[in-house]
Amino acid sequence: MMAELFLYNSGTAGDVVFSRPVIRAAVATGASVSVGVCRDHADLVSDLEGVTVRVSDFVSSRSGSPLDLRYLCPGDAKPIDLWLQGYEDTIEQQWENYVEVFNRGAARAGAEVRLEFDEDRIPMIDFGIDSNPEVPERAILVDNARTATRYCHFLFDLERMADALPDHRFLCTAPPRVDRPNVFDVSNLDRVARSAVSNRCELLLGITWDPFNCTLTEANRFKPKAVCGYDARQGTTFWDYPENPLEYLADMDGVLDFLNSMLWEEVHR
Repeated sequence: MMAELFLYNSGTAGDVVFSRPVIRAAVATGASVSVGVCRDHADLVSDLEGVTVRVSDFVSSRSGSPLDLRYLCPGDAKPIDLWLQGYEDTIEQQWENYVEVFNRGAARAGAEVRLEFDEDRIPMIDFGIDSNPEVPERAILVDNARTATRYCHFLFDLERMADALPDHRFLCTAPPRVDRPNVFDVSNLDRVARSAVSNRCELLLGITWDPFNCTLTEANRFKPKAVCGYDARQGTTFWDYPENPLEYLADMDGVLDFLNSMLWEEVHR
């Protein structure tokens, strides 16, 4: 008999984005899958194939859903909470932890379904919406949008960046507040559109895992990218995978060195 599962993540929009691969993996087991989300998170899962989306009347707060989304669980479906913070040993936003939390939730709910973790096959979060946005040549995504995450404090010196690479275009996901011809404001884009734009950029810069996780797509798997102002020795890393090129940069000098090194490699290919 086919398992009937109800998956939900009562965390932030960033948590819901990270849930996408495990939802896909649950569908691949042959289970009947429905997903519960806050009203303002519906667009983060609405493209997933083989999934019934159940939308709450409530919108999320800065820290996530204002109530347990289990109340949306239909009929005899087995509810599985995908929120990593429910366990002390699964706090890092890693694929391995999502597999573990899913398996624990399935066992607790009495669902005879299990996911296997393969460290050599780490999926990405790709949105399935067919989008090919217009992006200028030599574009760099600067994901300077801020969330409630405590690591979200780094300030990009966009004037220095624009002057250092005048032939590149910096696309900022929050208003840049600088007057440079090669600095653009794309803060009107939602997370799904931001992900599509990132797929067409040469290089990716962010300040923490949320909302930078929207760039975790197959198109961006091996692109040069960096998280800035985030010390991986003091905080948790996120979504590690083989040959992950992600760098952690402490300050603006490090950012400029990173940009110049990428430019040097481009010139000497």
